Amino acid sequence: IYPKFIEEKYLCSKKGTANKLQRVWNTYYKDSSIIKVELSTMTVGQLRNWLLKQIAKHKLSQKKYVEVKGLMNQLYDYCIRHDMVQINLPRQIGMPSKNVFFEPKEKPEEEIISELKSLEQV
Repeated sequence: IYPKFIEEKYLCSKKGTANKLQRVWNTYYKDSSIIKVELSTMTVGQLRNWLLKQIAKHKLSQKKYVEVKGLMNQLYDYCIRHDMVQINLPRQIGMPSKNVFFEPKEKPEEEIISELKSLEQV
C-alpha cells in the first residue's frame, strides 16, 4: 500500500511534504514489524503498543511522535478513500502523557545549514 500512497502524495502534495513522509517511513517504518500487519486486521492496541515502543527505541520527542503517528493517519486516510478499511485506527489513539517523550536535541549548526540549503533547492 505504501508505494501507491507515496506516489499519490508526490502527485497531489508539495514535494517537501512527500519527502518528509518518505523520510519518516525510511526511519521508523521501513524495517519495522508493524508493516507486516495488514491494516484491515490491525488493532488499536497493536498500533498503540508499537507507537509507544518507538518513543523508547528512537527517543522520540512529542513532535517526532506526531510525525510518526501522522504518517499512519495518512495511510489509513488513503485506505479509506480506496475502500480498503472503514475506520482510521490511529485517530482512535490519544496522545500519551508528556512524561514519556524525550527532549529534542539541538541540531549542530552544520546540520541546520545543510537542511536550509536542501530546502532552497526544492
